Amino acid sequence: MVCREVLPLIRRSVRIVSLAIVGRTPSPPVAALAREDARIRVTGTVADIRPHLWKSAVSIVPLRIGGGTR
Repeated sequence: MVCREVLPLIRRSVRIVSLAIVGRTPSPPVAALAREDARIRVTGTVADIRPHLWKSAVSIVPLRIGGGTR
């Protein structure tokens, strides 16, 4: 899983890094990430994504389908 490979590399340079995975119906492996690392939070469905985006320094949006500008 990319999180297990990339997040440790980031934490070598920036020690105080947390990760919030926000989105509907996280898979069991994704949900397990929060149990394994106190600095990873998996929210599941949220009523409004904007507060999560506003307090983020970096946002990653994995779009797998769709067309045009998002």
